[in-house]
Amino acid sequence: MSFIDDQQEFDLLVARIKEQLEARENEYGYRHSLGCAQCCGQMAIVYGVDEPRAYLAGLLHDWDRCVPKLELIEEARAMGFDITPEVLAAPAILHAHTGAAAVAAAFPEVAAETPEIITAIEHHTVGVPDMAPLDELLYIADMIEPTRLSPNIADLREMVGTVDLDTLFMQAYQRSMAHLVRRRKVMHPDTIRVWNALVMRGEIGQDVVFPDPATVTGALSDLDPGEIPPELRGTWRNTPLSDVAPVILREVAESSQECGTLDPATNAQDDIESESSASTSDR
Repeated sequence: MSFIDDQQEFDLLVARIKEQLEARENEYGYRHSLGCAQCCGQMAIVYGVDEPRAYLAGLLHDWDRCVPKLELIEEARAMGFDITPEVLAAPAILHAHTGAAAVAAAFPEVAAETPEIITAIEHHTVGVPDMAPLDELLYIADMIEPTRLSPNIADLREMVGTVDLDTLFMQAYQRSMAHLVRRRKVMHPDTIRVWNALVMRGEIGQDVVFPDPATVTGALSDLDPGEIPPELRGTWRNTPLSDVAPVILREVAESSQECGTLDPATNAQDDIESESSASTSDR
């Protein structure tokens, strides 16, 4: 039986992943991965995406995020990745590609039984013109999980469950583009391809609106601080959505710890939006 269908095997796999992640990432990065996994799991319930796959994609997506930039470049070059000037301007985007390969090597059962997780990890920074539902879910969760502090994502959290997944992804990608233009950041050519594909399909039409965060309320935008309770760890798949929403991980590290140039006090807007569409900022 696959680990996807066996709760005990699934929990054992999650425990192994968490143990290795905690050793690979700094404190903030590890909490971000936990928050992204929990957010992916919750949104999967809302949007009908397979919950275990979504949770694992969120947990594993930043596997190579703390790998030094020069090492990322060398690993990507060895994989045959084209190291262009745009990539050199934002080498952090490479962790999606090297991380996908590293996860496949570290957890061959994930690659063999759930290859869509590996694909979602690979697509979670720049994206591709034809994003699968799991790809979109991970991209969005990476942006809105509760350790992200930017007020400019509060309305995206509020949209969860009120619009379809494609629309939510379009809104997330659109504000990433707007941020890059506003900050005069470098864009990877694939970012333009994704944007053009969305426009040509007629799926981009709403202006980006950044509301006053004081006016935004809702299950995903008004979360109480606190860690994921022990009763939800390993049994989240059987937990009602109403019980999951209030306890998604929100606590952030008290002090900055380096992972590239990561600063949890300032990462929210620059990091989630810039890296997602390939700018010069780091996450």
